[in-house]
Amino acid sequence: MDRFEEIRKQRQFYPATNGRAYLMSAATGLVGKDIYEAYLKYMDGRYFIGGDAAWGEDGVGTGSMLLRARESIGKMINADGKNICFGDNSSRMLNIFINGITLGKGDNIIIPEDTFISSHMAWKEKQKSEGFEMRFIPMENGEVSADRVIGAADENTKVISICHVENNTGYRHDIIKIGEFCKKNGIILLVDGMQSMGVLRVDVRKMNIDYLIGGDYKWMQGFCGTGYAYISDRCLEILPQPGAGWFGAAEKFGSHDGDIKLSSGADRFEYGYPNAPGIFSLALAAEKYMSLGGENIEDYVLYLADRIREKVRKSSVMKLQYDPSDINRSQIVKIIVENVDECFGEYLTENDVFVNASFEDGKCIIRLSIHYYNNETDIEKFVETVEKYKTAKRR
Repeated sequence: MDRFEEIRKQRQFYPATNGRAYLMSAATGLVGKDIYEAYLKYMDGRYFIGGDAAWGEDGVGTGSMLLRARESIGKMINADGKNICFGDNSSRMLNIFINGITLGKGDNIIIPEDTFISSHMAWKEKQKSEGFEMRFIPMENGEVSADRVIGAADENTKVISICHVENNTGYRHDIIKIGEFCKKNGIILLVDGMQSMGVLRVDVRKMNIDYLIGGDYKWMQGFCGTGYAYISDRCLEILPQPGAGWFGAAEKFGSHDGDIKLSSGADRFEYGYPNAPGIFSLALAAEKYMSLGGENIEDYVLYLADRIREKVRKSSVMKLQYDPSDINRSQIVKIIVENVDECFGEYLTENDVFVNASFEDGKCIIRLSIHYYNNETDIEKFVETVEKYKTAKRR
Protein backbone atom coordinates (compact mmCIF):
# COMPACT_ATOMS: atom_id res chain seq x y z
CA MET A 1 0.00 0.00 0.00
CA ASP A 2 1.19 3.52 -0.86
CA ARG A 3 1.79 5.30 2.47
CA PHE A 4 1.19 8.60 0.69
CA GLU A 5 -2.22 7.59 -0.69
CA GLU A 6 -4.24 10.01 1.46
CA ILE A 7 -1.84 12.85 0.72
CA ARG A 8 -2.06 12.24 -3.02
CA LYS A 9 -5.86 12.48 -2.83
CA GLN A 10 -5.60 16.08 -1.63
CA ARG A 11 -4.62 17.37 -5.06
CA GLN A 12 -8.23 17.17 -6.27
CA PHE A 13 -9.17 19.91 -3.79
CA TYR A 14 -6.79 22.43 -5.39
CA PRO A 15 -8.23 23.35 -8.81
CA ALA A 16 -5.20 25.53 -9.61
CA THR A 17 -3.23 22.29 -10.07
CA ASN A 18 -5.40 21.11 -12.97
CA GLY A 19 -3.07 20.70 -15.94
CA ARG A 20 -0.49 22.92 -14.27
CA ALA A 21 2.78 22.39 -12.45
CA TYR A 22 2.50 24.89 -9.61
CA LEU A 23 5.93 24.88 -7.97
CA MET A 24 6.05 28.25 -6.21
CA SER A 25 4.46 27.74 -2.78
CA ALA A 26 7.52 29.32 -1.17
CA ALA A 27 6.21 32.59 -2.64
CA THR A 28 2.45 32.05 -2.50
CA GLY A 29 0.72 28.78 -1.77
CA LEU A 30 -2.53 27.53 -3.23
CA VAL A 31 -5.84 27.75 -1.37
CA GLY A 32 -7.71 24.50 -0.91
CA LYS A 33 -11.43 23.90 -1.34
CA ASP A 34 -12.13 23.68 2.40
CA ILE A 35 -10.51 27.05 3.15
CA TYR A 36 -12.09 28.70 0.10
CA GLU A 37 -15.57 27.49 1.07
CA ALA A 38 -15.04 28.57 4.68
CA TYR A 39 -14.29 32.10 3.47
CA LEU A 40 -17.40 32.09 1.26
CA LYS A 41 -19.56 30.91 4.15
CA TYR A 42 -18.22 33.68 6.37
CA MET A 43 -18.79 36.36 3.74
CA ASP A 44 -22.29 35.08 2.97
CA GLY A 45 -23.16 35.11 6.66
CA ARG A 46 -21.99 38.69 7.12
CA TYR A 47 -23.66 39.83 3.89
CA PHE A 48 -27.01 38.05 4.06
CA ILE A 49 -27.50 37.65 7.81
CA GLY A 50 -25.17 40.01 9.69
CA GLY A 51 -23.98 39.75 13.26
CA ASP A 52 -21.43 37.23 14.46
CA ALA A 53 -20.41 34.47 12.07
CA ALA A 54 -21.11 30.78 12.67
CA TRP A 55 -17.88 28.85 12.23
CA GLY A 56 -17.42 25.23 11.22
CA GLU A 57 -19.89 22.43 10.85
CA ASP A 58 -21.21 22.94 14.39
CA GLY A 59 -21.63 26.69 13.88
CA VAL A 60 -19.75 27.96 16.93
CA GLY A 61 -19.35 31.68 17.61
CA THR A 62 -16.16 33.64 17.04
CA GLY A 63 -14.96 33.41 20.65
CA SER A 64 -15.10 29.61 20.64
CA MET A 65 -13.60 29.44 17.15
CA LEU A 66 -10.58 31.51 18.18
CA LEU A 67 -10.01 29.30 21.22
CA ARG A 68 -10.12 26.21 19.00
CA ALA A 69 -7.77 27.83 16.50
CA ARG A 70 -5.16 28.50 19.19
CA GLU A 71 -5.42 24.89 20.30
CA SER A 72 -5.09 23.60 16.72
CA ILE A 73 -2.02 25.70 15.90
CA GLY A 74 -0.56 24.72 19.27
CA LYS A 75 -1.04 21.00 18.63
CA MET A 76 0.60 21.32 15.23
CA ILE A 77 3.83 22.50 16.88
CA ASN A 78 3.45 20.64 20.23
CA ALA A 79 2.55 23.75 22.23
CA ASP A 80 -0.31 24.87 24.44
CA GLY A 81 -3.00 27.07 22.93
CA LYS A 82 -2.39 29.75 25.54
CA ASN A 83 1.05 30.35 24.01
CA ILE A 84 -0.33 31.19 20.55
CA CYS A 85 -0.78 34.80 19.45
CA PHE A 86 -2.35 36.06 16.21
CA GLY A 87 -1.58 39.20 14.21
CA ASP A 88 -1.63 40.57 10.70
CA ASN A 89 1.62 39.00 9.38
CA SER A 90 4.77 37.18 10.46
CA SER A 91 6.90 40.35 10.38
CA ARG A 92 4.59 42.02 12.89
CA MET A 93 4.84 38.95 15.13
CA LEU A 94 8.63 39.08 14.81
CA ASN A 95 8.68 42.69 15.96
CA ILE A 96 6.74 41.91 19.14
CA PHE A 97 9.80 39.99 20.27
CA ILE A 98 12.54 42.20 18.84
CA ASN A 99 11.02 45.44 20.11
CA GLY A 100 10.37 43.89 23.51
CA ILE A 101 13.58 42.09 24.39
CA THR A 102 16.04 44.17 26.42
CA LEU A 103 19.58 44.31 25.07
CA GLY A 104 22.48 46.67 25.70
CA LYS A 105 26.08 47.46 24.87
CA GLY A 106 28.20 44.38 25.38
CA ASP A 107 25.36 42.02 24.45
CA ASN A 108 25.23 40.29 21.06
CA ILE A 109 22.78 38.44 18.89
CA ILE A 110 23.62 35.87 16.19
CA ILE A 111 21.94 35.82 12.79
CA PRO A 112 22.81 34.25 9.41
CA GLU A 113 24.02 36.85 6.96
CA ASP A 114 21.75 35.91 4.05
CA THR A 115 18.55 35.32 5.98
CA PHE A 116 15.15 36.90 5.24
CA ILE A 117 15.17 40.69 5.04
CA SER A 118 12.59 41.29 7.81
CA SER A 119 14.91 39.90 10.46
CA HIS A 120 17.82 42.06 9.32
CA MET A 121 15.70 45.21 9.16
CA ALA A 122 14.08 44.76 12.57
CA TRP A 123 17.32 43.93 14.38
CA LYS A 124 19.27 46.75 12.73
CA GLU A 125 16.60 49.27 13.66
CA LYS A 126 16.72 48.13 17.28
CA GLN A 127 20.52 48.23 17.26
CA LYS A 128 20.46 51.97 16.55
CA SER A 129 19.02 52.72 19.99
CA GLU A 130 20.47 49.89 22.10
CA GLY A 131 23.98 49.46 20.72
CA PHE A 132 24.29 45.69 20.94
CA GLU A 133 26.45 43.70 18.53
CA MET A 134 24.97 41.83 15.59
CA ARG A 135 27.09 38.83 14.64
CA PHE A 136 26.37 37.86 11.05
CA ILE A 137 27.31 34.31 10.05
CA PRO A 138 28.16 34.24 6.32
CA MET A 139 26.82 31.42 4.22
CA GLU A 140 29.23 29.12 2.44
CA ASN A 141 27.72 27.65 -0.72
CA GLY A 142 24.26 28.39 0.66
CA GLU A 143 24.94 26.74 4.02
CA VAL A 144 25.48 27.81 7.61
CA SER A 145 26.16 24.76 9.75
CA ALA A 146 24.87 24.48 13.29
CA ASP A 147 28.48 24.24 14.48
CA ARG A 148 29.29 27.60 12.91
CA VAL A 149 26.23 29.22 14.48
CA ILE A 150 27.09 27.78 17.88
CA GLY A 151 30.77 28.66 17.47
CA ALA A 152 29.91 32.34 17.08
CA ALA A 153 28.28 32.49 20.53
CA ASP A 154 29.92 33.53 23.79
CA GLU A 155 28.89 34.48 27.32
CA ASN A 156 27.37 37.72 26.02
CA THR A 157 25.11 36.12 23.41
CA LYS A 158 21.47 36.76 24.31
CA VAL A 159 19.57 35.66 21.19
CA ILE A 160 20.08 33.39 18.19
CA SER A 161 17.70 34.58 15.46
CA ILE A 162 17.33 32.11 12.62
CA CYS A 163 14.97 30.76 9.96
CA HIS A 164 14.03 27.11 10.11
CA VAL A 165 14.30 27.03 6.29
CA GLU A 166 16.09 29.81 4.46
CA ASN A 167 13.91 31.60 1.94
CA ASN A 168 16.65 32.16 -0.63
CA THR A 169 18.50 28.85 -0.56
CA GLY A 170 16.13 26.24 0.88
CA TYR A 171 18.74 25.36 3.51
CA ARG A 172 17.13 23.81 6.62
CA HIS A 173 18.98 24.64 9.82
CA ASP A 174 19.53 21.96 12.44
CA ILE A 175 17.23 23.60 14.97
CA ILE A 176 17.39 20.65 17.36
CA LYS A 177 21.17 20.98 17.77
CA ILE A 178 21.04 24.78 18.00
CA GLY A 179 18.13 24.61 20.44
CA GLU A 180 19.97 22.21 22.75
CA PHE A 181 22.91 24.61 22.85
CA CYS A 182 20.64 27.58 23.55
CA LYS A 183 18.89 25.79 26.40
CA LYS A 184 22.17 24.80 28.07
CA ASN A 185 23.53 28.34 27.84
CA GLY A 186 20.44 30.40 28.63
CA ILE A 187 20.24 31.89 25.12
CA ILE A 188 16.85 32.73 23.63
CA LEU A 189 16.12 30.92 20.37
CA LEU A 190 14.00 32.93 17.93
CA VAL A 191 12.88 30.95 14.87
CA ASP A 192 11.16 32.10 11.69
CA GLY A 193 9.05 29.14 10.55
CA MET A 194 7.43 30.87 7.58
CA GLN A 195 9.06 28.50 5.06
CA SER A 196 8.47 25.28 6.97
CA MET A 197 5.31 25.19 9.06
CA GLY A 198 2.60 23.34 7.18
CA VAL A 199 4.89 20.85 5.43
CA LEU A 200 7.89 20.22 7.72
CA ARG A 201 7.62 19.13 11.32
CA VAL A 202 8.16 21.75 14.00
CA ASP A 203 8.16 20.74 17.68
CA VAL A 204 8.85 23.71 19.93
CA ARG A 205 9.55 21.49 22.95
CA LYS A 206 11.90 19.09 21.17
CA MET A 207 13.64 21.99 19.41
CA ASN A 208 13.76 24.20 22.54
CA ILE A 209 12.30 27.14 20.61
CA ASP A 210 11.46 30.18 22.73
CA TYR A 211 9.72 32.29 20.10
CA LEU A 212 8.39 31.07 16.74
CA ILE A 213 6.68 33.02 13.96
CA GLY A 214 4.66 31.97 10.91
CA GLY A 215 2.06 33.18 8.45
CA ASP A 216 -0.86 32.07 6.36
CA TYR A 217 -0.26 32.57 2.64
CA LYS A 218 2.56 30.17 1.78
CA TRP A 219 2.51 26.65 3.20
CA MET A 220 -0.56 27.26 5.42
CA GLN A 221 -2.73 27.94 2.35
CA GLY A 222 -4.42 31.17 3.42
CA PHE A 223 -5.33 34.32 1.50
CA CYS A 224 -2.80 36.72 3.17
CA GLY A 225 -3.16 38.97 6.18
CA THR A 226 -2.74 36.64 9.17
CA GLY A 227 0.40 35.85 11.12
CA TYR A 228 0.90 33.85 14.28
CA ALA A 229 3.50 33.32 16.95
CA TYR A 230 4.35 30.81 19.62
CA ILE A 231 5.53 32.70 22.70
CA SER A 232 7.05 30.47 25.37
CA ASP A 233 6.31 30.95 29.05
CA ARG A 234 9.86 32.23 29.43
CA CYS A 235 9.26 34.94 26.83
CA LEU A 236 5.85 35.80 28.28
CA GLU A 237 7.61 36.57 31.56
CA ILE A 238 10.32 38.82 30.11
CA LEU A 239 8.60 40.60 27.22
CA PRO A 240 7.08 43.96 28.25
CA GLN A 241 3.57 45.04 27.31
CA PRO A 242 4.01 47.84 24.73
CA GLY A 243 0.30 48.65 24.61
CA ALA A 244 -3.08 47.13 25.30
CA GLY A 245 -6.56 46.71 23.88
CA TRP A 246 -9.77 44.92 24.72
CA PHE A 247 -8.77 41.78 22.82
CA GLY A 248 -5.80 41.32 25.11
CA ALA A 249 -8.01 41.20 28.19
CA ALA A 250 -8.34 38.04 30.23
CA GLU A 251 -12.12 38.24 29.78
CA LYS A 252 -12.78 39.45 26.24
CA PHE A 253 -16.49 39.12 25.76
CA GLY A 254 -17.88 39.49 29.27
CA SER A 255 -18.82 42.55 31.32
CA HIS A 256 -16.15 44.36 33.34
CA ASP A 257 -16.48 45.94 36.76
CA GLY A 258 -13.52 48.27 36.30
CA ASP A 259 -10.86 45.76 37.33
CA ILE A 260 -9.74 44.86 33.81
CA LYS A 261 -6.86 42.38 33.69
CA LEU A 262 -4.60 41.45 30.82
CA SER A 263 -4.59 37.85 29.71
CA SER A 264 -1.73 35.79 31.14
CA GLY A 265 -1.32 34.10 27.76
CA ALA A 266 0.17 35.16 24.44
CA ASP A 267 -3.14 36.72 23.39
CA ARG A 268 -2.34 39.69 25.63
CA PHE A 269 -0.44 41.07 22.61
CA GLU A 270 -3.64 41.15 20.53
CA TYR A 271 -5.20 44.60 20.81
CA GLY A 272 -8.37 44.63 18.73
CA TYR A 273 -10.64 42.39 16.71
CA PRO A 274 -8.50 40.07 14.56
CA ASN A 275 -8.78 38.74 11.04
CA ALA A 276 -11.22 36.05 12.12
CA PRO A 277 -11.58 34.28 8.74
CA GLY A 278 -7.80 34.24 8.37
CA ILE A 279 -7.42 32.62 11.78
CA PHE A 280 -10.14 30.11 10.97
CA SER A 281 -8.25 29.25 7.77
CA LEU A 282 -5.04 28.69 9.74
CA ALA A 283 -6.91 26.32 12.04
CA LEU A 284 -8.29 24.37 9.09
CA ALA A 285 -4.82 24.06 7.58
CA ALA A 286 -3.36 22.92 10.91
CA GLU A 287 -6.12 20.36 11.41
CA LYS A 288 -5.62 18.95 7.91
CA TYR A 289 -1.87 18.80 8.54
CA MET A 290 -2.45 16.77 11.69
CA SER A 291 -5.05 14.48 10.09
CA LEU A 292 -2.67 13.64 7.23
CA GLY A 293 0.24 13.27 9.64
CA GLY A 294 3.18 15.64 9.91
CA GLU A 295 5.74 12.89 9.39
CA ASN A 296 3.95 11.64 6.27
CA ILE A 297 3.71 15.14 4.81
CA GLU A 298 7.38 15.88 5.48
CA ASP A 299 8.50 12.58 3.98
CA TYR A 300 6.31 13.16 0.92
CA VAL A 301 7.52 16.67 0.08
CA LEU A 302 11.15 15.66 0.70
CA TYR A 303 10.67 12.62 -1.53
CA LEU A 304 9.45 14.88 -4.35
CA ALA A 305 12.23 17.40 -3.73
CA ASP A 306 14.80 14.60 -3.87
CA ARG A 307 13.23 13.45 -7.13
CA ILE A 308 13.83 16.91 -8.56
CA ARG A 309 17.45 16.86 -7.38
CA GLU A 310 17.97 13.45 -8.97
CA LYS A 311 16.52 14.64 -12.29
CA VAL A 312 18.66 17.78 -12.28
CA ARG A 313 21.86 15.86 -11.48
CA LYS A 314 21.26 13.72 -14.57
CA SER A 315 20.32 16.65 -16.79
CA SER A 316 22.68 18.19 -19.33
CA VAL A 317 20.84 21.53 -19.31
CA MET A 318 20.33 22.16 -15.57
CA LYS A 319 22.41 22.02 -12.42
CA LEU A 320 21.74 22.41 -8.71
CA GLN A 321 22.69 25.78 -7.27
CA TYR A 322 22.84 24.26 -3.79
CA ASP A 323 22.99 20.61 -2.80
CA PRO A 324 22.71 20.33 1.00
CA SER A 325 23.24 17.22 3.10
CA ASP A 326 20.23 15.12 4.05
CA ILE A 327 19.69 16.75 7.44
CA ASN A 328 19.73 20.21 5.87
CA ARG A 329 17.62 19.58 2.77
CA SER A 330 14.09 20.93 2.55
CA GLN A 331 11.15 21.08 0.16
CA ILE A 332 12.76 24.08 -1.60
CA VAL A 333 15.24 23.39 -4.41
CA LYS A 334 17.37 25.98 -6.22
CA ILE A 335 18.60 25.21 -9.73
CA ILE A 336 20.41 27.00 -12.56
CA VAL A 337 19.60 26.90 -16.26
CA GLU A 338 22.39 28.50 -18.28
CA ASN A 339 22.39 30.24 -21.65
CA VAL A 340 18.79 31.43 -21.65
CA ASP A 341 17.21 34.83 -22.13
CA GLU A 342 14.42 36.42 -20.12
CA CYS A 343 11.70 35.08 -22.41
CA PHE A 344 12.47 31.68 -20.84
CA GLY A 345 10.37 32.63 -17.81
CA GLU A 346 7.43 33.53 -20.05
CA TYR A 347 7.90 30.25 -21.91
CA LEU A 348 7.54 28.28 -18.68
CA THR A 349 4.38 30.14 -17.71
CA GLU A 350 2.88 29.75 -21.19
CA ASN A 351 3.44 26.01 -20.82
CA ASP A 352 1.68 25.94 -17.43
CA VAL A 353 4.84 25.66 -15.36
CA PHE A 354 4.85 28.13 -12.49
CA VAL A 355 8.11 28.79 -10.65
CA ASN A 356 10.05 31.68 -9.12
CA ALA A 357 12.75 32.71 -11.60
CA SER A 358 15.40 35.42 -11.74
CA PHE A 359 17.92 36.18 -14.47
CA GLU A 360 21.53 37.27 -14.40
CA ASP A 361 24.41 37.01 -16.89
CA GLY A 362 22.54 34.78 -19.31
CA LYS A 363 21.43 32.24 -16.74
CA CYS A 364 18.13 31.62 -15.00
CA ILE A 365 18.06 30.83 -11.28
CA ILE A 366 14.89 28.92 -10.42
CA ARG A 367 13.40 28.25 -7.01
CA LEU A 368 11.18 25.18 -6.99
CA SER A 369 9.02 24.59 -3.92
CA ILE A 370 7.02 21.45 -3.18
CA HIS A 371 3.73 21.27 -1.28
CA TYR A 372 1.67 18.17 -0.59
CA TYR A 373 -0.69 19.05 -3.46
CA ASN A 374 2.22 18.51 -5.87
CA ASN A 375 3.08 15.15 -7.42
CA GLU A 376 5.53 13.40 -9.74
CA THR A 377 3.66 14.70 -12.80
CA ASP A 378 4.58 18.27 -11.85
CA ILE A 379 8.26 17.37 -11.73
CA GLU A 380 8.15 15.57 -15.06
CA LYS A 381 6.33 18.51 -16.64
CA PHE A 382 8.92 20.97 -15.36
CA VAL A 383 11.90 18.92 -16.55
CA GLU A 384 10.37 18.17 -19.95
CA THR A 385 9.44 21.83 -20.50
CA VAL A 386 12.96 23.03 -19.71
CA GLU A 387 14.59 20.41 -21.93
CA LYS A 388 12.15 21.14 -24.76
CA TYR A 389 13.05 24.84 -24.62
CA LYS A 390 16.78 24.15 -24.61
CA THR A 391 16.48 21.67 -27.50
CA ALA A 392 14.51 24.15 -29.58
CA LYS A 393 17.03 26.90 -28.87
CA ARG A 394 19.96 24.74 -30.01
CA ARG A 395 18.23 24.29 -33.33
